Amino acid sequence: MPSGSAIILDDSRSEWANVSRADWPTTINGQPVAYMRKTMLRAGVPYVDASGVKLQMTTDELDALVAKHQTLTKSLGYRPYIPVKHSNPLDAKDNRGFIVEFAREGDALVGIHQLIGEDAIRDAARNGTSVMVHF
Repeated sequence: MPSGSAIILDDSRSEWANVSRADWPTTINGQPVAYMRKTMLRAGVPYVDASGVKLQMTTDELDALVAKHQTLTKSLGYRPYIPVKHSNPLDAKDNRGFIVEFAREGDALVGIHQLIGEDAIRDAARNGTSVMVHF
């Protein structure tokens, strides 16, 4: 995968599933929180990066994304955000939550989306989400 690439995926075929864990909060600062499990990327499936170049992820690259997420979140406290749209820089008012967990399951990269606030839950239910992964 070329360094500096970004994949944007808007995959309406991905299935959402509600998930919960006893240690995950159901409210944050008085806002309701929902957790959604989503298949985000699949190995062997061609994607187009932000500059129009076709890319195809391998399971090793998916594993590397999982490892990078674990390193960044556990060591540095970084939390990948869920913005309203793909823009740079992100305006904090446009954030709808965070990706709290990544895992590879077979050929798929699965993410747990933590949606914070009624607007985030509503927007994700109405529109789904798309994924932008930076390398």
